[in-house]
Amino acid sequence: RIVDMHPVERAEGLVILGELLNEDVVPAYVSVTATLLSKNQSPIATEDSFDKISHLLLPKQVTPFLISFPNVAMSEVGSVRMVPSSTLVSASADPVIEIADQQLNPAPGASLTGQLINQSGQVVNVAHVLGTFYDKGGQVVWVADEYIDRALLPQTPAVFEIHIPEDLASKVSSQRTVVATYSSGGSQ
Repeated sequence: RIVDMHPVERAEGLVILGELLNEDVVPAYVSVTATLLSKNQSPIATEDSFDKISHLLLPKQVTPFLISFPNVAMSEVGSVRMVPSSTLVSASADPVIEIADQQLNPAPGASLTGQLINQSGQVVNVAHVLGTFYDKGGQVVWVADEYIDRALLPQTPAVFEIHIPEDLASKVSSQRTVVATYSSGGSQ
């Protein structure tokens, strides 16, 4: 279920951001698709969350999502049709990734920094860090991400830095970070 969603106009186009909740009692593979409709309800464009989401969610877990519509202005849009989708998956022994030393750094150069520590005994080939940034009222202000540029070896910290747009940095009051991991055996 989409628990938060709103559009944000940026120089590069329109962005739909928000959060998705797995309301089921089993893990699920999730995605979100958005279709922008003109004022006369004809479709303008359809995009999905692709990699700006944590696709595997445990029961009651929340993931941020961000869907980009390059070169589309908010003034062109009459409404947005959102379609969350999910497929139930079997539980697996996912690697445990600790997020340590998180720090919100103010502008100029606003960012969220920290370290990922692979607590499991297996190598994680790809780690994708997603940051959700909230204002004082708990409203999602921005969603940003970073892929770690190396495999996560067991117990070896890897630094991450997620940049926050300068014009939104002053609105950020808190954040939540999640990590999606992928190993050579497939999605984790």
